[in-house]
Amino acid sequence: MVKVEVSDKKGLVQYAGQDGFHVVDPDGITVKSAEMSAQLKIISSTKTLADDTTAHVFTDLIPAGTVVLCGEVAVETASSGGNTFNITKVGVASALDLFSGTIALAANEVGSQVLSPNGMMAAARDNSDASVSVTVTTADPGTQTTDGIIRLSLFCAQADTTGQTI
Repeated sequence: MVKVEVSDKKGLVQYAGQDGFHVVDPDGITVKSAEMSAQLKIISSTKTLADDTTAHVFTDLIPAGTVVLCGEVAVETASSGGNTFNITKVGVASALDLFSGTIALAANEVGSQVLSPNGMMAAARDNSDASVSVTVTTADPGTQTTDGIIRLSLFCAQADTTGQTI
């Protein structure tokens, strides 16, 4: 089987292998017609887990009109020196567990948790002009000697039915 890769740096490249089709582009995949444009992409950002804070907000992370299909929250740098604590929820202000349900991802060790939305985000379905912030909820980290760093990555779909490009 031929591996095909589309990259913003290399263009269309074929390799011998069995890995299928890959798109390496920060803008994701866009499909266009005269009636509609649709885009699939990964939105990713990091945040430091601040001392004595339980709500860690990724401000305006999700663009207006976007639906989150799945994602991952990952501890990239383990917290140390403070309390032993977990990441317990990932969601939006109106539903703090929308993307995770209740989870128990240890923030004191490197690891990750797959996210599967519990429902559709209302703000994503109404063609709103407002971006949406995502909140990662933890227990109290206390005063850390090494601040934990988390990465939130969301696989999203966005559509425009006005015929304009996204």
